[in-house]
Amino acid sequence: MRPLDSPTGVGPLRDALEKLQVAWGETRETWRDENARAFERDFLQPLAIEIGQTATAIQRLSELFRTVRKDCEPW
Repeated sequence: MRPLDSPTGVGPLRDALEKLQVAWGETRETWRDENARAFERDFLQPLAIEIGQTATAIQRLSELFRTVRKDCEPW
């Protein structure tokens, strides 16, 4: 897990995606037909994009919340 990800929970999400990609790579060694290509195109590629966008949004929100907490702390 990346140190900056731990407070946001993004690390486990990225780890899960990485495990999925490894498992898919192993599966693709034997599943090579049009259905495999369609599954990758229709489900796995969009999922990876969405997870990346979600991780970015979570990190931005985390930064915003840190700023808000800092701004709201007593002097």
